[in-house]
Amino acid sequence: MKFKIYNDEYANSIQNYLENHPQYTVWHSKSWFNNRLTSKKITKIIAFSIEDTNTVIAAGVVQVVNKSRFFKYGYVQAGFLYDFIDDSVMNEILNGLKKCADSEKLMYIDIDSTGKYSDDYTNILKNINEYSLINIKPIIPQFTTMINIKQTEDEILEQMKPKGRYNIKIALKKGVTIRASKSESDIRAFYTMLLETTLRDGFKPNDFEYYKSFVETINGCVLLIAEHEGEIIAGGIFTYTGKQALYYYGASSNNKRNCMAPYLVQWEAIREGIKNSCEYYDFMGIQDPDKTDDPLAGVTDFKLKFGGSIVKFNNSIRIVTNEMKYIVFRNLFGIKNNISNLYSFFHKIR
Repeated sequence: MKFKIYNDEYANSIQNYLENHPQYTVWHSKSWFNNRLTSKKITKIIAFSIEDTNTVIAAGVVQVVNKSRFFKYGYVQAGFLYDFIDDSVMNEILNGLKKCADSEKLMYIDIDSTGKYSDDYTNILKNINEYSLINIKPIIPQFTTMINIKQTEDEILEQMKPKGRYNIKIALKKGVTIRASKSESDIRAFYTMLLETTLRDGFKPNDFEYYKSFVETINGCVLLIAEHEGEIIAGGIFTYTGKQALYYYGASSNNKRNCMAPYLVQWEAIREGIKNSCEYYDFMGIQDPDKTDDPLAGVTDFKLKFGGSIVKFNNSIRIVTNEMKYIVFRNLFGIKNNISNLYSFFHKIR
């Protein structure tokens, strides 16, 4: 068993392994990494694998993020994919990633997971004492809800909560229509609604160019626009990758909220997933059931109206590879955040 790094950005053998893996997602796709590189969200990608008798049994991609001239880190988004996991495979991966971090002068590498939570995976990490491992808050929310879309449309509607089905019917009755688009004018209309939505729900949006690039360059990405009497009143950005249909971004206007357009947008997105032969529809994030103060609490009720099953992913971890630089970075970052929070506070009370 050996850890292997590929010199080219995204080796064919790794791409084939990831694309044919049952847990393949948009975050493992070539177009995702190209988008991140082009938008300068990251500066480099490093593909890696574990091979056993010349057969790939695990693989992933490290994205290198520059926080400043002196501080950079790695991020394995959605985790590495594997045929099986045990102490030896995990140790080989962590040891290889540590060497990779040392050669790239990374402070740490964060590893997310979109694998369903298992005690075995958690216990394997608990038993490893050779590395500085820290449990971290995941970038991809640890809890989500998923709908099995291998069912018929009638079966999917039947498993929804009554209020979810009712609101879809209301939108149809009021004459809301849905269409797919990649036009810049529709992306801009979506962005305008997104600014309203984030202000309403307390989230911070990216800039317009981010969403434009997202829709235009990521394979399997669809922007759905909801209209009523010629007025755009809701929309959503979705990705369809392998078995995964994913709700990525949603927005709605403050106008005509009684039209229930966001419900019809979701229903059409689910139907699009069926057309693309996806097997599950992922709402990408709900609140931790044990935390009432979770920032996702506001959107969770909406998502749960569509039924499905609550899924918990494995814990996200951080491998700290340069402890001295990491301590300096954390202290500087903490000071910067405190100054930013103070500025926001005084700005609000002026």
